[in-house]
Amino acid sequence: MTDENIQNLLGGFATGTLTDPERNLLFTAALKDPALLAETKKTERPVAPMDGAQQQKVIADITKASASLSPILKASVQAIQ
Repeated sequence: MTDENIQNLLGGFATGTLTDPERNLLFTAALKDPALLAETKKTERPVAPMDGAQQQKVIADITKASASLSPILKASVQAIQ
């Protein structure tokens, strides 16, 4: 990633205009670069890989997957017993 790309991502982050993929790209880069992480902390919002709506979707997806696995797991446990 070029310095120009990083600066563009930081600008978008500071203004709250990053898309989820851009925010995740910035988060990944910040984890690898302590100076970049420090730069993101200068904003009012610390860098985060997902916003609340995206986190809720992930939780909902996991819940659906768990619900579909429940009968399979229950049958497996009964078969073992």
